[in-house]
Amino acid sequence: MQLTPSGNSIYKHYVYDFHHWLNERLNGLSSEDMNTAIRVIDRVAAEIQPVKSIFTDFAEQPGPKDATSSKEKES
Repeated sequence: MQLTPSGNSIYKHYVYDFHHWLNERLNGLSSEDMNTAIRVIDRVAAEIQPVKSIFTDFAEQPGPKDATSSKEKES
């Protein structure tokens, strides 16, 4: 399997360029700060995971603008 030229371009942008950008921003953080951040992110993710479906379900509900648009479409 091989990526097409378009696939290679997308890969470069979303993988290589993103990691390069991220590395530049995090370069000034100490190992201790990075480890603390990782622990906090992992903890938050663990707390959110059991209720993730609540937020997913909520996000899929039409908002006020969507509800108005649906009613207008029915008219």
